Formats: sequence, C-alpha cells, structure tokens
Amino acid sequence: MRNRSGYTLLELTVVLALLALAIGLAYPGARTAADAWAVRAARDAVASVLAGTRAAALSQRGAELLIVPETGVVLVRTGSRPRAARQLDVTRDWGVVVSSPGSSADTIAIRYDALGLGRIANRTLRFERGRSAAGITVAAYGRARRW
Repeated sequence: MRNRSGYTLLELTVVLALLALAIGLAYPGARTAADAWAVRAARDAVASVLAGTRAAALSQRGAELLIVPETGVVLVRTGSRPRAARQLDVTRDWGVVVSSPGSSADTIAIRYDALGLGRIANRTLRFERGRSAAGITVAAYGRARRW
C-alpha cells in the first residue's frame, strides 16, 4: 500500500463551508462600515467645497454652491464668472444620495455675498447611503457644521 499525502474531499468541503460561514457573518458589518466611510467622505468633500465657495465669494464679489439632488452634482459659481468654477459628483464618486430636508426645490442653492456671508436661512444637507447618514448644517451667516 502506498502512503499518499493530501486532503480528502470531506476535509476540503468542511474548510470551505467554515470559510463561507465566516465571510457571511462578516459581510454585513463590512458593508455598514463601507457605507459609513462613503457618507463621511462625501460630506467632508462637500464641506471642503463649501468652505472654498465662501473664500471665493470674498475675492470674486459673491459665489454660490449649487447641488442637484437627483444627480448628486455639486457645482460652484462665482460672481465674476457665471460658469461653473468647480464640480463634484457625490453620487458617482461615493454612491451617496444628497437631500435637503424640508426643501422641495430641484436645485439646492447656498449663496454668499461679497463679504462671505450667507444669503439664506439655515440649510441642512443630508448625505445617505444604505443605513448610514451624515450631514452639514449651514447657518444663515454661512458657517457650516458637520454632524
């Protein structure tokens, strides 16, 4: 009788079943973590663009940040240049949906005057993906707070 080394089909099946069980248990937690990361990344990117818009308003005699919730496109228009100066797509880049609770407008506009002050009432932007959510609240004076 020859002595052969190796694994039996039963041993390989048990190992693969245990591996599948471990992956199945870890997947929901990993998915939730990925959603939370994407939501925070999109929120931070929009907060950065919002701060840049406020700074551009000082040098360009006004600026506005436009968000189209249907497509997730965020663009900045400055006072001296009516065309879009900067564009960001949160839906394409992170798979995140942007909304503004209490607003039924097709486009969300946050405007700054030449002094960098907001020309709006308080505005909340909500970022969602899966069960994860985060947001930015923009005060009437133009300052943004992340939550």
